[in-house]
Amino acid sequence: MISKMKKYLFFVMIVAFSLSCGSKKAGVYFDASSMPVQTVHEAKTMFTDRGELQMLLEQPVLHNYDDEDKTQISPRGIELSFYDKETHKQQVYLRADSAVNSQASKLMRFYKNVVIYDYRRNDTIRTETLYWDQNKRKIYSNTRTVQSSATMLVKGTGFDADEQMNNVEIRNPDFSF
Repeated sequence: MISKMKKYLFFVMIVAFSLSCGSKKAGVYFDASSMPVQTVHEAKTMFTDRGELQMLLEQPVLHNYDDEDKTQISPRGIELSFYDKETHKQQVYLRADSAVNSQASKLMRFYKNVVIYDYRRNDTIRTETLYWDQNKRKIYSNTRTVQSSATMLVKGTGFDADEQMNNVEIRNPDFSF
């Protein structure tokens, strides 16, 4: 009697364990297509034009995916520095807690604690989400945005700028100083 009870209890435990740990498809434990094909640590990429530094991209971790959009994900932060072609001085610095680059569609998205510092004008833009549409050559945000410098402070619900961060326009400004 006890032997049958042990066998029954053992069978119930095996079934319960199998159901709790298994996937919906028999024999499939994870979807390999959702995994990165390459992970790079401490990635630094220099973009040059005729040997002149144009942009420096730094990422503590970079995941490359082999999907349709050739997605790159920077889950642990990203920093970009843009340089002047003639003076070779840093013009604009951008940092964010994470980023997603859709290479095929040429759209880069930056998330959480996005900060852009413009050395030319000595001003800073802070927002939570930023988009860089390389096809349209535009940078924009649809989330709360604060632009500040020593002489001004503007808050609004997003902004638009060209790729060089010229002509920055805060959308729907609700505070200005």
